[in-house]
Amino acid sequence: MTFYSIAIFAPICDNTFDYTSDICGIYACYETVPFFATFAQMGFSTVSSCFIAVFNISLLIRVIRQKHRLRRSIQWRKQRKLAIHVILMSLLLLIFSLPLTIIYLVRLFGEPDWAVEALPPLLYFSYFAIFFLPPVCLSSLPKLWDKIKNLDLRRRRIAPAVVLY
Repeated sequence: MTFYSIAIFAPICDNTFDYTSDICGIYACYETVPFFATFAQMGFSTVSSCFIAVFNISLLIRVIRQKHRLRRSIQWRKQRKLAIHVILMSLLLLIFSLPLTIIYLVRLFGEPDWAVEALPPLLYFSYFAIFFLPPVCLSSLPKLWDKIKNLDLRRRRIAPAVVLY
């Protein structure tokens, strides 16, 4: 909150908008300042993507090491749900954020005009993780799957009543 409070509300630049393009203001004006652009990209995109991958993998490794420490055999059927959920969450967030992060890093440290055509669709594509997050979370609830399996729509159908006068 501190970074965005300073970057947005401090009068360091003026926003410019191009109303003829699909994305009229693709960047906030603070991204024209190299320090703010580097800090925002590294701190909020690159580091967070790396943290997601590293900590989710470390959770799986911790479970495996705990089993070894307690001298229990690893029964993947019991750990399968955790593994699938962690892998799906990591992949979901990385698939939608990693391409945009790579483009921003190349543009920040290398060629500033690289992937200009791919940037607008990827900006919209990055928000799709939000739409796929609820199904991924719901897929890890075993009671929900039991209810779905037991749901028989044919049995609940009510036949219309025929009334003779």
